[in-house]
Amino acid sequence: MTNSASINGAATGEFELIDAIVKTLGAASTGSHVLLGPGDDAAMIALPAGDALVTSVDTLLPDVHFPEGAAAPLIGQRALRVSVSDLAAMGAQPLACVISLVLPKSTHPQWVRDLSRGFADAALEFGCPVTGGNLTAGPLSICVTVQGSVPAEFALTRDGAQPGDDVWVSGPLGGAAVALIEGELDRVPGLVADAAMSQTQQQYFLPTPQLTLGVGLRLVATSAIDISDGLAADLGHIVHRSEVAIALDGAAIPRFAGATLEQALYGGDDYHLCFTAPKSQRDVVNQLGDGLRRIGYVSAGAPKLLLDGAVLPQRGFDHFASEKN
Repeated sequence: MTNSASINGAATGEFELIDAIVKTLGAASTGSHVLLGPGDDAAMIALPAGDALVTSVDTLLPDVHFPEGAAAPLIGQRALRVSVSDLAAMGAQPLACVISLVLPKSTHPQWVRDLSRGFADAALEFGCPVTGGNLTAGPLSICVTVQGSVPAEFALTRDGAQPGDDVWVSGPLGGAAVALIEGELDRVPGLVADAAMSQTQQQYFLPTPQLTLGVGLRLVATSAIDISDGLAADLGHIVHRSEVAIALDGAAIPRFAGATLEQALYGGDDYHLCFTAPKSQRDVVNQLGDGLRRIGYVSAGAPKLLLDGAVLPQRGFDHFASEKN
């Protein structure tokens, strides 16, 4: 990103918009691992000694990943938060991120500043500086690439679940699904103000990446994933990557107030962690957070996901499905 004059008025070009973004980010574009931030051809990030680099990318589209009419700061917050959640699922600590924006030519500069304010607030809260990106004209989309670090031997992956392990989730599920189904996403305040939003709106727009838990699980969990497409779909990835069977207890699955079991299983957008750990680690896991709940166990056999003894369809959000699940 280039850095020159500040933006003035509604009629702006590419570089004036970039300047406005960088100015709005302010301290959210710097950090202890940032050697070179916005302003050059690429950013430079220092990797902690002995750590492996963890990289993840998400592309968010209007009316797929966020309501097009939502407040711009909330869109920015959500975009960065859901991307940082992938780092938490790997047990990684954030280092930095870069953001690529495709904006319609008619986009008002104030909307861009507000979007950048959302990025900045999330970046500062979770220690993930925005160190650069790209800007081009076209149909609205937001692409966030996050980078983190973790000692390679302690990284959490999807392929380590073992027969006899417990299955855990880090908090109640289905809150975002309730907000979506009840139309609450169309009634969002114009500013990022927690007090003015319902709990389900907060769950959708302001999910909390479980970074502290992810780090705490490095020496405890045998596999992990963040819940973005729904518990059934995401846990299904662990089932198949680990080549195990997992049995869930429906009554044990924590649900957000007002959420059905169906919404908890298939709603998605929860961004809690689901992980497996040996039974011997139960006391350790329980000390990592109050909201952690044991919801099932891992067993040997053909890969499958069971709910109360019956095979559970592993449907969830799929961008390329013929119709929405």
